[in-house]
Amino acid sequence: MTGVAETLVHRGEAPLSADVLAIHGGGDAVGTRAAIARELLHSGIAPIVVTLGGRLPPGGPNGTYARASARRLDRLGVGADRIIEIASGSGTVGEITELRDHAVLAGWRRVILISDWWHTRRISAIASRTLDRAGIAWSLAAAPSGDSVTRWWLDPTFRRLVIGEWMRLGVESLRPIP
Repeated sequence: MTGVAETLVHRGEAPLSADVLAIHGGGDAVGTRAAIARELLHSGIAPIVVTLGGRLPPGGPNGTYARASARRLDRLGVGADRIIEIASGSGTVGEITELRDHAVLAGWRRVILISDWWHTRRISAIASRTLDRAGIAWSLAAAPSGDSVTRWWLDPTFRRLVIGEWMRLGVESLRPIP
């Protein structure tokens, strides 16, 4: 059972440098993705952070996933001059497609994609079909999720997460990339 979850985790090479860091929309309420971006930014791996994601469900104070991530970065001490919000794109394909289009216009050639451990396989599959075609090199950065990989089937939340991620991976593999 452990292998079912471990296969979702793409363990790419550690990023050495990039033109930009890109945080995928969503994530946990404590801002794990933003914390990873802040750490990479302050270590000098990249000069700026791009936050990704379109509209949040109605009623949220941030309006978009990109804005929510930008606010988390601000609370962590990342200056507004180092944050670019791309508040469009729906879902992982939409976010990576929007990032690709902005990267081409801005001349970014190396991108580090930041997300949760569980999403790295799907992000890897989509990035290889989207960013590779545009000549944009990419790598992944994600926080490990403790022992949840080895015990995912015992927790209803992780069961939904793993099964849902496998379903999304299957759907995304069939969807054409714009």
